[in-house]
Amino acid sequence: MGALSPREFFGFEIGEDRKLARWDKIVEYFKHLAENSNRIKVVELGKSTEGNPFILAYISSPEN
Repeated sequence: MGALSPREFFGFEIGEDRKLARWDKIVEYFKHLAENSNRIKVVELGKSTEGNPFILAYISSPEN
């Protein structure tokens, strides 16, 4: 199937008026990208003060 676009994943255009993506869905989307692309790797660095995952996304060519 491949990676979904942000519009396909979230159901709206990023930046659309009155629409915000929740942090848990943003993290889920980055993990989705990592599972479907050899150009991104997601690492959880820890938790925020509110207990949410604090992530780092490496985006590069497959050779790196």
